[in-house]
Amino acid sequence: MEIDHDLTAGTLMIKQSRYIDNTTSWLNQQDAKTVVNPCESGMKLTKKQSPTTNAEREDMKTKPYRSRVGGLLYITTCTRPDVACVVTQLSRFLENPGQQNWRVAIRVLRYLKPTKNFGIIYNGNDGKVVLEAYTDADWGSNLDDRRSVSVVMIMIGNAPVVFKSKYQRTVALSSAVAEYMALSLCPQEQGIVTVAYVGTEDQLAEMLTKALGTKRIKFLVDACGIHTEPAQHYTVSGSADKAGSAARARRRRARGCSRYDDGPTGHVRHVLRQDPMAGIIKPRLYQS
Repeated sequence: MEIDHDLTAGTLMIKQSRYIDNTTSWLNQQDAKTVVNPCESGMKLTKKQSPTTNAEREDMKTKPYRSRVGGLLYITTCTRPDVACVVTQLSRFLENPGQQNWRVAIRVLRYLKPTKNFGIIYNGNDGKVVLEAYTDADWGSNLDDRRSVSVVMIMIGNAPVVFKSKYQRTVALSSAVAEYMALSLCPQEQGIVTVAYVGTEDQLAEMLTKALGTKRIKFLVDACGIHTEPAQHYTVSGSADKAGSAARARRRRARGCSRYDDGPTGHVRHVLRQDPMAGIIKPRLYQS
């Protein structure tokens, strides 16, 4: 990892340009045609794309899929949340990857190559340091078992400090439940929050949930403070916000999943509505 500290400008930038160069060269991709987004819009990987014959499996053993995905995970978790969605999908197939998985991994490298100098910039001269946390969910996005994706992105000074994308453990029965389960990730990272609603257009965490088009990914990369030069709100869907405020509505939306019910095991309800500091965690809805 490279850290550029500009004392005059009051900025600190973290990037991995040399590591990306080494990774692309190791796979002979240094002269490959570049792309403008990490994956095709709407791309989803499934087990149906995995090898089904011994010949296909032997062929994939000649490709360093596991080590390359490991390298991509390192890049993702350190400095590049813009590739988190596709790398999360690739990491599901470490045991039995297919040709499609390999092609997608190579495409990510072809995206990282021209953007190797992109990094996260923290600016100490913004005038204010505001903590913002965004959550989102992609309902039923795993086509193999229909589990949803939960994502959280925590920003300080218009730059991400925490970003994660993970599949939910249980199948959500509605998009509201998926959003509510995603919302429960935020209090695990910080305790003093205000829950608010932000529309899709301003949802920075969206790039962690699904494969987006070129225009959208460019907008989100810029909005998240990922450049080459130098908390206040959680964001959830309106239905999920209402679910956090109404116990009866929550019981209907979360039926069949005791973790999100009103029973003694429904700890998400208590995470969002507990009163450790005089009721600081209170969901509120802001119209966008």
